[in-house]
Amino acid sequence: GNSPIEEFDDLGWRYATSLHWSITQFTPASVDVGARNLTERVFSILVLFFAMMSVSSVIGSTSAAITQLRNMSGDRTKQFWLLRRYLKENKIDFDLRDRILRYAEFKADAAAKKTAPAKVGLLGVLSDPLKQEISTSLYSPTLAMHPFFGHLEEFMTKILRKVCTSAISQLSLAEHDVGFRANEEASSMFFLKGGRFDYTLAGQSQPRRPQLGAQEWLGEVTLWAKWRYRGDLVAAAVSDVLLLAPEAFAKVMQLHPRSWHFA
Repeated sequence: GNSPIEEFDDLGWRYATSLHWSITQFTPASVDVGARNLTERVFSILVLFFAMMSVSSVIGSTSAAITQLRNMSGDRTKQFWLLRRYLKENKIDFDLRDRILRYAEFKADAAAKKTAPAKVGLLGVLSDPLKQEISTSLYSPTLAMHPFFGHLEEFMTKILRKVCTSAISQLSLAEHDVGFRANEEASSMFFLKGGRFDYTLAGQSQPRRPQLGAQEWLGEVTLWAKWRYRGDLVAAAVSDVLLLAPEAFAKVMQLHPRSWHFA
């Protein structure tokens, strides 16, 4: 006989009824439309089987994701509880304790938003040239703000790539952490990648204004001569800097004759 859908000529009603029937195959709900012959019955069974497998897969994936998020949240809570307990048991000064906890929270939030290289196992199987290109992509935008390194990026790309790979290290500073002190022997050139810094020249009581920030640099002289820092650099907020080691930089620059006239 005719199905309930065929008893109505309205196309909108037929479409809505068909959609209603399709949705009920994925849910416990029912609909007043049923199979009227063997072909329709077999089709309904196949759709129900497919719906059962699909729904089971979605529910399983969702449950696994929720469990993983709960475990991650529980582990973070446990780690912060252990940190607070450690600081309290060792009678760490309250102000220092506050700085440590704020920095730990900042780093934990940042780690949740970014994938740490240590977690990406496949990075270890990449070829050396690919690793060098990754390092260049990470560090060259900050270095190239300096005219000299901008020149390297434009005319001596291979040298800049080696500098980024073998002479650069990254340092993260918490608020009030000291980057260097006046009269310390300079060990690195500082490229400020992010955050805010107070820089106070030796003999002065107040830091210079405005504060130093991203895309600025200090200690360039240490690349070319023995040098001592002329002031104090203190992080005014959680900040990141790139450190360029003079010895490693000199070794890289010696590789290309074109660079000798810069010395």
